[in-house]
Amino acid sequence: SECLNWEANLGGTELNPVLENIFGKPPNLEEHPRVILVLTDGAVYNREQVVCSVRRNSELSVVHCVGIGTDVDHILVESLACAGIQSIFFCYYYYY
Repeated sequence: SECLNWEANLGGTELNPVLENIFGKPPNLEEHPRVILVLTDGAVYNREQVVCSVRRNSELSVVHCVGIGTDVDHILVESLACAGIQSIFFCYYYYY
């Protein structure tokens, strides 16, 4: 499988350019509501920009957020919830 060759550079998450690209396209709300699922396992360097992008576009998009792992930026996920996210969920994994 191709995903077996993927590598992480651990350089951080560039979330805002992706969201802005999606929000920049007009939704077809009559046929398909725009639903966005944000998965994050770390932090972003521009948290406030990401939150503002979601807040500005919350009327035309349904956004859900899943924070994965123990290193997730809780402030980011919880701030997104206040900015108009429909639901948030935290998922942790523990090694025994």
